[in-house]
Amino acid sequence: MVLILLQPAPSPFHSPTVIPPRFSNLRKLNYLKMMKFWYWSFSEEIPIGLGVLNIQFAEILNDRMKGFYRSKYEHNSEKRNMAVTQFEPADARRCFPCWDEPACKATFKITLDVPSDLVALSNIPVAEEKLITISKLFHIKNHQSYHIPDGVKVRVYCQVGKANQGKFALDVAVKTLGLYKDYFDTPYTLPKLDVIAISDFAAGAMENYGLVTYRETALLYDDQHSAAANKKRVAIVVAHELAHQWFGNFVTMERWTHLWLNEGFATWASRSVHRTRPIKRNTLKLSNRDVPENNPSYTTVYVGNLPRDVTQAELHCQFHALGAGVLEEVRVQRDKGFGFVRYNTHEEAALATQMANGRPVRGKTMKCSWGSKPTPLGTASNPLPPPAAQPYQILPTAEMTVSTALKQKSSSIEGIENWPYEASACQIKIKKDHL
Repeated sequence: MVLILLQPAPSPFHSPTVIPPRFSNLRKLNYLKMMKFWYWSFSEEIPIGLGVLNIQFAEILNDRMKGFYRSKYEHNSEKRNMAVTQFEPADARRCFPCWDEPACKATFKITLDVPSDLVALSNIPVAEEKLITISKLFHIKNHQSYHIPDGVKVRVYCQVGKANQGKFALDVAVKTLGLYKDYFDTPYTLPKLDVIAISDFAAGAMENYGLVTYRETALLYDDQHSAAANKKRVAIVVAHELAHQWFGNFVTMERWTHLWLNEGFATWASRSVHRTRPIKRNTLKLSNRDVPENNPSYTTVYVGNLPRDVTQAELHCQFHALGAGVLEEVRVQRDKGFGFVRYNTHEEAALATQMANGRPVRGKTMKCSWGSKPTPLGTASNPLPPPAAQPYQILPTAEMTVSTALKQKSSSIEGIENWPYEASACQIKIKKDHL
């Protein structure tokens, strides 16, 4: 028996076959939900050598900002769509069947049906174009471009009417490519580099080889209206993603467990971006004033990533327990997982932000940032009274042995003899609300 494991998300599959046909006797096709694996087994042994696994499959263009998804934006009050990919760390399988691990590098030949008045972009330049007829897909056309001395074409794509906001990112990208080439003593290996601004994007940016995608706020800069701090952020994010073209794309970690090293290297390298475009002293001072720690008017802590049904009393209890200072006001936006806590002084709010960030609230960790709603000058402090005691229920726990549970699970899966964690003898406690 031959076993083939692939990692697609649960999509409709049709007649997987192996070429040549004499080895296409499919025995079994099953989906492992826990691991998100499909596996095929064949009754005949496939000899060692080159072969082709031909899989017909279908998937939708989803709205979850994962895999191959639909992004929406407006131009002149007209709603438009674009198709975008976001694969890292484990969502390439949402687009097509593959071995979805960094060590399994492969060469892909991709064909897209796109109308002639729209734009399709991939990791390298288009190899061949043929004229056909198909529905609308991609509406972004504005771009700025530049060739560096090595012949690499660098382009910034954005929505129509925002081309001027991409000039700064283009300048940083061109200069940073040259800096990295000299510093690493290794040239950029692809013939082009495209960077594109996406209106709704799950991350700040994604370092796809030759086609880097950014959230608009991390790429576009308006020198007439944007703060100086935004300019610095754009420069650092562009430099960070370009560093990944060397470490992450050209040289790749073996497994996703090494992602910390991948990101750490890019963060370190991006700090050299000031060598490509030094910031003047007066600009730096302006940027420093934008930092909440240097602005005494900031007395409000904005709290995100809360449970959607969190109450004002719960949030009040959380911040009262910190003992950071006098609470002036506590509010929550239910069903949005968001709230804010206003303190009497800037120093108290600063301490509360530091102490509360990352604290758990019913299984989620608070993410705190700054706001600028100070207590009005000339008014007396009106602190909130201490919160009433909240009834907390101690949830009973159930214990299970990882090795025993997984061994029982693995015994029912034909063709897989050992579960990855079968040898482990550690204990884990699972609360009932986790299930």
